[in-house]
Amino acid sequence: MLFIDNKYTRVYNKIIERAQSRALTCYTETHHIIPRSLGGSDESANLAVLTAREHYICHLLLPKMLTGESKYKMLRAYIMMSGRKLYDSKSYAAYKKEYSIRMSQEMSGEGNPMHGIDRKGEKNTFHGKTHTQESRDKISKAKKGQGKGIKKQPFTIEHRKAISRARTDSATIYNFVHKDGTTFTGTTRQLSEMVGSHPAESWKLVKGQYKTHKGWKVLV
Repeated sequence: MLFIDNKYTRVYNKIIERAQSRALTCYTETHHIIPRSLGGSDESANLAVLTAREHYICHLLLPKMLTGESKYKMLRAYIMMSGRKLYDSKSYAAYKKEYSIRMSQEMSGEGNPMHGIDRKGEKNTFHGKTHTQESRDKISKAKKGQGKGIKKQPFTIEHRKAISRARTDSATIYNFVHKDGTTFTGTTRQLSEMVGSHPAESWKLVKGQYKTHKGWKVLV
C-alpha cells in the first residue's frame, strides 16, 4: 500500500470521495490522487476536481501519509504550492525545516557538486589577475551612481501595451508541471515567487518563448 493507514489518509480519502460524487461551478483545481512524482497517471480515474482550499489541504496531508523518499517528494510539492501564500504558518515552518534538513544531507560531502574541487591559491580562476584601469573606472562610476539625473524617455504605446499584456498574464491561472512530476496551479507571478525568478521569465514560459523554466513547463 502506497499510503500509511492513519487518520490523515482517512481524511484525504474522504475529500477525494466527496469530490468524485459532485459537480462544482466555482473555481476548481485538478488534483492527482496518486501524485505523478509517485507514479500516478493522468488518467481520469486518478484525477479529482477540488476547490483551491481542498487542493491545499490534500497537499498538507500527503507528507503525513508517506515515509522515506515519497514523503520527501510531497514535502517539496507542499512547499512549492505554498508559494500562493495560503499556507498555515506552523505547518509550513515544520515542513520547511524537515525539507531543509534533507536538502542539507543531500548536498553534503560527495552530493555537493563542488565536492573535492579546490579553488584556493593558484587554482582560483582569478588568481594573479587584476582589474584593468578601465574596469576599475567603470566599477567606481557604477558605485557613485553614474547616470543619475538623466531624463528618462517616456514609454512608447507599444511598450505600454506589452506591460498591459504582461499584467493580464500574471493574473491568469495556469497549470504547471515540474520535471520530477510535481504539479502547480497558479499565476506566472506566483510561479516566479516560488522558484525565485523575475516574473518576466515565467511570462516567457507561458508565451512559448521558453520550453521550460527552472524545470517547469506549462500543461496545455
